Amino acid sequence: MASAPTDGLPAKSEEERLLAACDNDTNRWLGPIVRFAILSAMRQGEIVGLRWSDIDLEKHTSVVRGAAGTVTKNGQVREVPLLPTAIRILERIPRSEEGWVFRIDQNVLKMRYRRAVARAGIVGLTFHDLRHIGTSRLAKIYTNPLDLKRVTGHKDLKSLDRYYHTTAEELAARLKP
Repeated sequence: MASAPTDGLPAKSEEERLLAACDNDTNRWLGPIVRFAILSAMRQGEIVGLRWSDIDLEKHTSVVRGAAGTVTKNGQVREVPLLPTAIRILERIPRSEEGWVFRIDQNVLKMRYRRAVARAGIVGLTFHDLRHIGTSRLAKIYTNPLDLKRVTGHKDLKSLDRYYHTTAEELAARLKP
């Protein structure tokens, strides 16, 4: 996400504007969900399908299923590590009797997210784009592409390649002693 100039004030990045718009939404789940999406690179259906029984806060792991609660888009269930920041988000969420982590309907999430993007003054940023952002950030942690593929749930390296975005400068920095 790129920075946008403002009226003489320090420029806020698109990400900062998006998160502020999500935090100010009347739906309390939008901010935590968007942050969690960026940190985990999970698909929207995987996030709304998370149940507390899938989360192990001590091991920092989650079982990932789809919105239907059984399998992901690629027809699999996988266990993935969660970043400490993602764990902190989860620790702040009260548990529900129904067992869902984020108590929001997927269609409501889509609508709220689109409105927050518009309020942030961002054009064309889809929820799925958060998966691209998250995958690129996780690639800095999981430098082995097979590990990254397992974490993000991509079917193969070719599909993972569409999500991983890095710059020549970032690649060059890895070469420095």
